[in-house]
Amino acid sequence: MMGDAGVTPVGLSTLFVIWSATVVALEVPSGGLADRVSRKWLLVIANLTQSAAFACWLLYPSYWGFACGFIIWGAGSSLASGTTESLLHDILQPHKRGSEFEKMYGRGVAARNAGVAVALALGGWAAVSGYSLPLILSCCAPFVAALIVVLGISEPPRSGGPVQPNYRKTLVAGLNEVRGNIHLIRILVSLTLVVAVYGTLDEYLGPLLAEQHITLADIGLIYAFCLVARIAGTAQAYRFCVQKTSQGLQLFACACALLFAVPFLTGYTLGVLLAVFSGVSAIVEVILQGRLQRAIAGSARATITSVAGMGEDLLAIGLFLLIGFTAGVYTWTTGFVATACLSIVASILLIVHFKGSVKRSDRDGDGDRDGDRPTAQTNALSED
Repeated sequence: MMGDAGVTPVGLSTLFVIWSATVVALEVPSGGLADRVSRKWLLVIANLTQSAAFACWLLYPSYWGFACGFIIWGAGSSLASGTTESLLHDILQPHKRGSEFEKMYGRGVAARNAGVAVALALGGWAAVSGYSLPLILSCCAPFVAALIVVLGISEPPRSGGPVQPNYRKTLVAGLNEVRGNIHLIRILVSLTLVVAVYGTLDEYLGPLLAEQHITLADIGLIYAFCLVARIAGTAQAYRFCVQKTSQGLQLFACACALLFAVPFLTGYTLGVLLAVFSGVSAIVEVILQGRLQRAIAGSARATITSVAGMGEDLLAIGLFLLIGFTAGVYTWTTGFVATACLSIVASILLIVHFKGSVKRSDRDGDGDRDGDRPTAQTNALSED
């Protein structure tokens, strides 16, 4: 849609940068807000904001119209990021089902992706005759989602102790917990890498497939197929025995290595490869998200989760620029391969660093000094 409106590869990447920069600016402040006000109603507002973004694209289909829509969408995304995970965690706690976070979170992400898969399968066909119908439907869908939140969710009690007395102290409490917990930092960094790489590449699947002269209808079907794989990954992630953060990174590095085959595949064969990458990335993301929620002990849960979201968008900005400029000079395929190389290198460096820090901790006699930590953190540290 944006390419047909005259947006260049570099221009497309700058739009994604605007989108991510908006989220970066608002991510942590909105997380602090979610730790103080109703998380349920923040999700409602987030959905309505996303609807406004698509309306902007419908009314002003130009570079600056797209930019305005991305700013609005980024604001809505920042309200939902951290809020969703924290709300789910607190819904499960009163029923003593906290250990099922990965299972329930995976099902939720799978349900969301199922909706997107159906939209993509139909959207490619609908867009053949113009983009107005897909955009109108995109404006309506968030209203339905908001209605489900209003009617289907009750606000649960907050976990992690009493709410901080003011907004500033809420932010400080969350950031201090991150700063003082090396295990939490490890999970945050790993989750940032996995989500940012997958999320960035996902935005460029359309241009990559269009580069091979695949029709819009077929692009929609391949996109949907990739999401089916992601649905399977998120729904079944809780079954995988990944006991350490470093093991999750190893699995993700293997998925990225598959992308080296992108230049040699075409059409639906390429779609199968991208689907496998999507599914494995989804498994790792759900596992790390569950480890993160269990590692948080204080009441600023949404704030800490939003720190991960901010990191994801900061890294995504760099990846958007890398892929955009690489595609502008070479091809979209080259951009995918370059991102895969960087992702594998980053994963290996993190794995080596994590193992080195654990060995130093054991050598210095720090391995048994976690007795005063909350149980959730102690279990997470022993797993790492």
